[in-house]
Amino acid sequence: MVFLFRQYPLFLLVLLFIPGVWFGVHVQTEMLAVVFVVICCLYIFYTFFIVHKRSLLAYKNRWLPGVLIGLLMFCSGLFYSSYRLPNVLLKPVTFYGNGEIVDVVGISEKSVRVNVKFKNVCDENKSCNTSLRVMAFFPIKYLSMLEVGNTIEGEISLSPFDKPSVPFQFDYGSYLSYAGYSAIGFIKDTIVIGERGDVGINRFINQLRIRFKNTFKKETTDKTSLSVLQAMVLGDRDLISYETRTQYIKSGAIHILAVSGLHVGVIYLVLLSLFGFLKRGAFKIVKVIVLLCILWFYAWLTMFSPSVMRATIMFSVVLIGRELMRDTNVYYSLSISAFIILIINPLSVYHVGFWLSHLAVVGIVTFYNSINNWFYFSFVGWRWIWSIVAVSLSAQITTFPLIILLFQGFPIYFLITNVFLIPILPVVLIGGIVMLVVPVNSVVNEILTNPINDLLAYMNKTVEVVSGFPGAFFTGFTITISEMLLLYVVILFLSLFFRVKNPQLLLIGKMAVVLFLTLFLNRIVFASQQQILSLYSKGGKHIVNYIDGFNNITICSNTVQKKELGYIFESYWNHCFVKNDKYYCIDSLFDNRTFLLIIGKSKKIGIVRKGGERDGNSIRKMFSNGTPVVDVLICLGARNEFEEVLNCIKRKELICFSTYNYQSRKKKKSTIYEEHEKYIDMGKDNFYQLKY
Repeated sequence: MVFLFRQYPLFLLVLLFIPGVWFGVHVQTEMLAVVFVVICCLYIFYTFFIVHKRSLLAYKNRWLPGVLIGLLMFCSGLFYSSYRLPNVLLKPVTFYGNGEIVDVVGISEKSVRVNVKFKNVCDENKSCNTSLRVMAFFPIKYLSMLEVGNTIEGEISLSPFDKPSVPFQFDYGSYLSYAGYSAIGFIKDTIVIGERGDVGINRFINQLRIRFKNTFKKETTDKTSLSVLQAMVLGDRDLISYETRTQYIKSGAIHILAVSGLHVGVIYLVLLSLFGFLKRGAFKIVKVIVLLCILWFYAWLTMFSPSVMRATIMFSVVLIGRELMRDTNVYYSLSISAFIILIINPLSVYHVGFWLSHLAVVGIVTFYNSINNWFYFSFVGWRWIWSIVAVSLSAQITTFPLIILLFQGFPIYFLITNVFLIPILPVVLIGGIVMLVVPVNSVVNEILTNPINDLLAYMNKTVEVVSGFPGAFFTGFTITISEMLLLYVVILFLSLFFRVKNPQLLLIGKMAVVLFLTLFLNRIVFASQQQILSLYSKGGKHIVNYIDGFNNITICSNTVQKKELGYIFESYWNHCFVKNDKYYCIDSLFDNRTFLLIIGKSKKIGIVRKGGERDGNSIRKMFSNGTPVVDVLICLGARNEFEEVLNCIKRKELICFSTYNYQSRKKKKSTIYEEHEKYIDMGKDNFYQLKY
């Protein structure tokens, strides 16, 4: 590792720049000023003693310049990221203003997501922001008018980002803020959209993407095939359905849907073979310029995602070094690509693609040769298949800890998927690009259309079959950030041990394994004793979730779909080591009853619902065996509808869901509010949790 840092110092500088970006995002401004003063003092101190005391230039003090340069990189990331942070909106704002469409982000059945840049946005205190980047939602009827460069004018309603109410739920607000957005905008029907006369490069690229999408739409017969082809060639995943995306995740082929280094590498190799005849003199320079222009134009066409940026920068460095007869090491190319991406957008450190793409290349460079040498096959076909397996294993070694952290699972049969799909990907990718550059009704398109459609159908069918294998996606296995870092320590030191055979490296790797297992098993033991009651209420949808050890019971409104329930609670359940195995709708569970009792290990939870039989005879019959005593009583409806039932139940805590306005109920001064000290109103809070 020390040898790696000495040979490629930019690699170390990038590693110091990244934590500086993190501190710049999360540390207060006052602390940044203190750090800046300290670094300045250190530089002044060092410079003064170099001038007056030459002894500091001695060999024993050679580490001082490196330390100061490292601190400088750390502080550069710290200040630069704080400067590039978007001005996030804190309160809702409604104003009449104008803005410019920067990009059309996505399309759904009812709305279009558009990146809009507003100017002079004023709140109720008349304080204005000169520039505000907003994720705006337009009604679907405006789709044909939403082009890059067009202006919008009218009444705009901006809302701040919502924080996730359920622990471990995906934080969409933070995701947007790290992408540079300041607020979410909802566009009303009174908006006016005007066309801009001039044609900029962004507008040209957007129009070209629209034209390419229409070409694919004409030449592709199946909707699923169309969505996959658009994702592979243009990096546009708007048409990817939830089912298709889930199948590609479970089969371990999600990287095929994201334009990444694999796709750029295929294009790079094809371009090298096409322009290989330009080898001497000025033709060599022409070849480099043409290849660079094509690669960067494709990166622009795919909207400069971190994975495409990384691959394009790396292949650009390799191309220039190759033509200049210089040795271009992959670690050096990766360091350059990471540094350039962070300079363009320091918040890329919060993008999953930035880490997965770089880690995958590190794994391939580090482990591919060793794994590929495990077996040797005389038949070239088997050698080629084994090389695909070696590449897949190498990339997974350095990415699986991050995949488990983010997706709470791991695809078991990813090798099968890659063996069957990777040989097909170059054909589909190049064929799709050829379909775009030749005329729509040409002979070439007629020849390519049927084979490309058949190959896409083959890919989708393969993914469907593999994702349906038993245990295809090992879910419920989650790790924390500290456990992920320990896994990377294990990978790092074990890989170093197999290279230099130093027993100390093996010892450190074993210690990291023991520490990881200790932390992980401790969480499992704690989960076996957990008792957690979670209540969620939003938009008239109610969810009651009770976790008792590894048992999980969920009761929710009939309007809550299982997919929606998974989006809200799945990540939290995975961290609690439970599955959604007992899922009930209110009507089917209560069966015209008013009261339901859930008995846990040491807690009793009663649920009273709106509806059912609540006349006096039914209530007396319901509790004929005695007055029930519960730890928590949950009311699904208005309190005044349960007066008779509530008087028959003894409870320690009272939690109520209601459709009435919280303030209006409070003005009624109902005795139910005042009689109980531990009263929770879910009409005010949309999530509440009790841990026992």
